[in-house]
Amino acid sequence: MIAMMNIKLILEYDGTDFHGWQIQPEVRTVQGVLEGVASELFREIVSVNGCCRTDAGVHAWGFVGNFRVDTTLDARQIRGALSARLPADIVVKSVAEVPSDFHARHDCIARRYLYRLTSEPTAVLRQFVAYTKYQLDVEQMAEGAARLVGKNDFTSFAPAALSEGVSTICDVLRAAVSRDGEVFSFDIKADRFLHHMVRNIVGTLIEVGRGRLRPEQIDEILRKKDRRAAGPTAPACGLSLMEAYYPELDV
Repeated sequence: MIAMMNIKLILEYDGTDFHGWQIQPEVRTVQGVLEGVASELFREIVSVNGCCRTDAGVHAWGFVGNFRVDTTLDARQIRGALSARLPADIVVKSVAEVPSDFHARHDCIARRYLYRLTSEPTAVLRQFVAYTKYQLDVEQMAEGAARLVGKNDFTSFAPAALSEGVSTICDVLRAAVSRDGEVFSFDIKADRFLHHMVRNIVGTLIEVGRGRLRPEQIDEILRKKDRRAAGPTAPACGLSLMEAYYPELDV
């Protein structure tokens, strides 16, 4: 018997050859490829909701999406059928049927990103780890990052031109910086993110690590609510969406 199912996906993807998540005309996007494959599989137009919109070149390890479809296939069969049709740079990690009112973006209560930066040039990992030529002080960057935790106005870390009506208030739940050998990791979790917010934060913390800014100046940058007060935007290649969080759902 055919039944309408609400399907939750957890995806991993290499964002190198995608122009981001959101479907756009004339360019390759994760949403566009996924919807094309799903529509061909189920022989109907399938629209996939995403937990967020990653930019061109940004990767994902735990991207959550959902779509509704009439099908006789179960979750295991859907995962197998999608996996057989998707390109190698998108992997379906899990498939589950969820309540009909679940929405990957509207129900998401927090997201976690990881940005990786190396002070040693790398050929093999260059598409996944950004490179800096500067010597960075991890303790200074960690102190600066800690000042971002809490509910603040992040206008200084948003694009200079914001869409009308967009709230710039975000609650940062975690902002940590660590080092393993030559690789620096910036781990940031918040209830919501503005466009380029993580990359602008990382670019600013690099300025702290170089000694061009003091950690306590992060407070002043937040107060100014001016993009020009913060540092440059870090390259997209170092950024990965790690997890999306939902109430009462194990993702």
